[in-house]
Amino acid sequence: MSHPQVYLFALLLVAALTAACGGAVVPVDVNRPALIDARKHGGTLTIERFSHGLPDYQQVAGQLARELSKGIAESSAGKVRLQPAGGGLLISGVVERYESHVEPHSKQAQCDVRTGDGQVERVERRPCTRAWLSWTANVSVLMKVRTASGKVLYHRRIEEVERDVTGEVQDAVPTPPNLHATLRQLRHRVVERMARVVVPRRVRASATFYGCAQPATPICSEAVTHFAASRFDQALATYNRAEAALRAADGGTNARLADMHWNRAMVARYARRFERAVDELEKARRLDPDRRRFKVELTVVEAEQRDQATLIEPGLDKQPPRGH
Repeated sequence: MSHPQVYLFALLLVAALTAACGGAVVPVDVNRPALIDARKHGGTLTIERFSHGLPDYQQVAGQLARELSKGIAESSAGKVRLQPAGGGLLISGVVERYESHVEPHSKQAQCDVRTGDGQVERVERRPCTRAWLSWTANVSVLMKVRTASGKVLYHRRIEEVERDVTGEVQDAVPTPPNLHATLRQLRHRVVERMARVVVPRRVRASATFYGCAQPATPICSEAVTHFAASRFDQALATYNRAEAALRAADGGTNARLADMHWNRAMVARYARRFERAVDELEKARRLDPDRRRFKVELTVVEAEQRDQATLIEPGLDKQPPRGH
C-alpha cells in the first residue's frame, strides 16, 4: 500500500468511525504469511503426484493436484513460482478419504392429519411415521512438504468433515441431500488449507471499533492503517496506546477492553504469533463471556496454532500426527 493510499484509507476510516459513533466493524485486507517461507528455499515449488488409497480416489487425487496448482498460482502474487520439477520445496499428498454416508432414521409418533371434503376441514391426531436422514461427508489428505535435499518440513493430515440431518417428513421418504456438492466444497477447503502452508496470501480480516470510543477512535484508525500495511508490531503498539487512552478517560468498560484484546488478537493471528493471539482472545472472553465470536475465533486460532506446531524442525524425526 503506497503512502497516498494509506493516507486515503485513514481518512475514509475516520469518516466511517465518526458516522458510526465508534461502533463499526471495519474490513481490512492484510498479507498473511505462509506457514513455511518458500523464499528461504529459492521461492520455487513443485507439486508432485498425489497418490490415493483406493482406486475410486484416483480422479480425486488428480483434481486435488490441479486445484492446488491453480490456488498457489492465483494467491502467490509472484512471490512463489511453480515449477514442473526441481523446485526448492516439493509437495506431495495421499488422498485418504473422499466419502459420504447417509443413514435413515424413523420413529412412530402422533401427527396432525387434515381431513375433510374440501369445504370443511378437520385436524385429527393419528399414529404416523416421521422419518429423516443423517449424513456425514469427509475429505482427508495427508500432505507432505520436503526440501529438494529430502528434509521433511511438514507432514500432516488435513481433514474437513461436515455433518447434518435433514428435516423430518411425515409418512414419506426424505429427499437425500446433494452430497456430491458438499464433497466438492470440502475438497476446496482442503486445497485452501494446503495452499496456506506454503503461500502467503492477501486475506480479508476485520477490526472492531465498538470499544474505540473517544479519545481512542483516532488511535484505533492509526492502528488499522498499520494492520492493513502488515506493520504488525506498530499495530500492536498502537492498540496498546488506544487502550491506555480509554483507561485514562473513564477506566474503560469490560466490553470496550474486550474489543481491544480482540483487535490485538487479530493482528497477532495474521502475524502468525498464535500464542499471543490465543492469550488475547482468552482475556477477551473473560471480560465479555457472552460474545460468541470470541469463542469461535479462539477455536480457529488454536487450530492454526496446532498446524504451526507440526512443522518438523531440522534434526527432529516427528511422525505425522493423526486428527485435525
